[in-house]
Amino acid sequence: MSQAEIKDFEYACHSHEEALGSKVFWIIAIVIILSSVGNFYIFSNYKKLVATSIHDQIFLNFIFFAGSLSNGAFRIIWGFTLRHVGFHMVYFTAIAMNTVVFTLLPYFITHKSQQGYFIFFTLSCIVQGGHMIIFSNVCTLVFRSYIG
Repeated sequence: MSQAEIKDFEYACHSHEEALGSKVFWIIAIVIILSSVGNFYIFSNYKKLVATSIHDQIFLNFIFFAGSLSNGAFRIIWGFTLRHVGFHMVYFTAIAMNTVVFTLLPYFITHKSQQGYFIFFTLSCIVQGGHMIIFSNVCTLVFRSYIG
């Protein structure tokens, strides 16, 4: 979306109802859902994915703890990068990282690698934190602070 389209659009929506009925809102919603559904699946099933290969519950709890910390810490980095590099490059990086992470998932599960699963889960949390930062900034840019 070009800056001219954003400027035209930001003055077109002056209420939540107009924003919810707009094409831009639904495009943003579909993109965030499609790019986040894999990460949400991993977060809700992180113990079940490796139930047959990693039996150390303390280690699995540590993985979730480290993933949560990395999610929060990297939101600052994603926001800083978004401000200096722009939406397209940051979103491309997030999608590329997501692709690599989910391509390697079967390897980490079948090879019973605790270190690999730790890296996988932590990167998945980092990417998910980036998605939330990217799209909250896009919504604020498009709909402005009085709507977004």
